[in-house]
Amino acid sequence: MRKSQSVKVKGVGRIAGSASGLGLLLLAFLLANPLMGLSASALEGSEDVGDSGEPAAQAEVLTSTVSFAFGEPVGVTTLTPVSESGASARYSVKATVGVENSGGYMVYLGSNKSELTGKNSGATINGVTSSSSYESLPVNSWGYNATEGETAGTSFSRMPENVRGVALGGNDLPNIKSDSKTFMLSFAAHIGNDKPADTYENEVTLSVVSSPLEITNAFGIETMQEMTAAICAKADVGTTDRLKDVRDDKLYWVAKLPDNNCWMTQNLDLNIASSGFPSSTTTKMSYQNSDMATAWTGSSTYPPTNTEASLTSSSVSSTQTTTRSWEQGMYVITDPTGTTTCGTGKANIAACPSQFTSVGSRTPSSDPDFYANNGNKTFTTTEYDAHYLVGNSYQWNTATAGTGGTISSGQAASSICPKGWRLPTSTGTGDFQKLITAGAIGVTVDKLTVGPYFFVRGGLFWQSASELFGRAGYAGFYWSSTPASGNDAYFLRFEGTNSVNASYYQYYGRYFGFSMRCVAR
Repeated sequence: MRKSQSVKVKGVGRIAGSASGLGLLLLAFLLANPLMGLSASALEGSEDVGDSGEPAAQAEVLTSTVSFAFGEPVGVTTLTPVSESGASARYSVKATVGVENSGGYMVYLGSNKSELTGKNSGATINGVTSSSSYESLPVNSWGYNATEGETAGTSFSRMPENVRGVALGGNDLPNIKSDSKTFMLSFAAHIGNDKPADTYENEVTLSVVSSPLEITNAFGIETMQEMTAAICAKADVGTTDRLKDVRDDKLYWVAKLPDNNCWMTQNLDLNIASSGFPSSTTTKMSYQNSDMATAWTGSSTYPPTNTEASLTSSSVSSTQTTTRSWEQGMYVITDPTGTTTCGTGKANIAACPSQFTSVGSRTPSSDPDFYANNGNKTFTTTEYDAHYLVGNSYQWNTATAGTGGTISSGQAASSICPKGWRLPTSTGTGDFQKLITAGAIGVTVDKLTVGPYFFVRGGLFWQSASELFGRAGYAGFYWSSTPASGNDAYFLRFEGTNSVNASYYQYYGRYFGFSMRCVAR
């Protein structure tokens, strides 16, 4: 007679904050002893889940969840010993544990006893006293093996006599959005014919203890792509922190500013390859992670081009639909309130050592008020204020992900901002003007180039053989999503000490290379 055991899932434990769960396997071996003329049917196993802990309603934690899933057992549980040497049986069950919103978790296996007990007779089968292979299990003993992965182990040990038992594995990272682990749980028994026919069982507990996920970021999110209008609305004006752009893992300072919008307070520094933003979700640089409705992979009209390190007269172009961009490197402006220009005809910002300082050997500070707290310095010998990184420069058709082109009204439909963010609008009622009005900036440039705004006098790439890169240290230029007449587009321009214009466009074609800031949608 041969019977099989199955495992059922009855529920999933879910509590707020910290979470724990219990997966209960009713382990049963059926012993059919022909010498005693008795028989019994195998007991079907079951799985249940229990919760422990108190709900955590605080705003600084997210709801943690724990779930269990068990596969069909593989092997047999029926033994028919015909001599004193007995018979052996073994089987395995795949167990998968899922955890969400965890600050670290651990998976345990244990039981409240180490013996198998006969359901009807009360006779016991002791746990193995030392680790043994299946072939060498002593008569009238049993053991377990738990291995991470999907391969059954071959060495069997004594079941711990407490529910917490032994640690099988886990994840100690403090910020786990979702994770899962699979374990192969194996059981083996060697029973002699001196034991009465019965169903010998033990309740084995697979448990998970998960810490609450603490929200360490001021906005309650970790990435740029998680930003939503609701998250921004919930934040107070003045809230500031750094978020990661999942496309290249760079960090950006963001803040809720006086206009009640959430802004990047650091220039975009995204490099673009000729492959563009493909539709494949297997690459982080996909359009789904960007402010785009469809993929931008390079059509005959708007082919993306690789980000360049410098501009030379041989690569100058005055075509408004080109898609060039320039990587400035790890430079911060030395004096945000200074008005000394680097001049024109330069290849890149490296040619402006009086206005910008290389900080590649330093680390970014986590202090949002670094500049003010360090005597109005943008860097020290070991750290720098990432608010003042110059970032990259982009042509307008690059900034708008190929949707700017030759449009003459409305707004560009897309941008290379992260998902959940967009280019600011311009003209008299646009985002730039609202920000300047709400902050009472007027025409005072110094109010715009220090906290909480941190705009940078990063100059521009000018598509002229005589101009090239210039005006760095004196003027700043930031693209909007708003087209102007002809080959122009609106942008924020500031220069010197008292010139701020939120809707400038005269004589500046879409082929110029400007900085970018993004505002949350």
